[in-house]
Amino acid sequence: MNALEAEIAKLVLKRFADIGEISEFTLTGAAMTATCQLHGQPTPVSFQVTGLRWSSDGTTFMLTYHTATCTLPWLHAVIQHLGQRTQMTIRLREDLRLLPLKLTLPRAA
Repeated sequence: MNALEAEIAKLVLKRFADIGEISEFTLTGAAMTATCQLHGQPTPVSFQVTGLRWSSDGTTFMLTYHTATCTLPWLHAVIQHLGQRTQMTIRLREDLRLLPLKLTLPRAA
């Protein structure tokens, strides 16, 4: 994990710390892969997100993606459902801590 990936992993971990911990994290180009040890899950779970892009209106940071997958079938189904409901967009309050994402991911047109 490089320094930018470590900062991004720390941001994600802080947001989801109550469900587990990240053991591996890679962000290359517009794709992210992560392996997590989720609480109560006997084996690690892998996630992959492709087509990542970001945009901002000054107050809201929007992270859009093309596909998101998970090796845990029921969680994969939840991710697919949420992706459809949110139009594959994650909205966060604009924050300086998001700078590593902005430096790593392509900006949406």
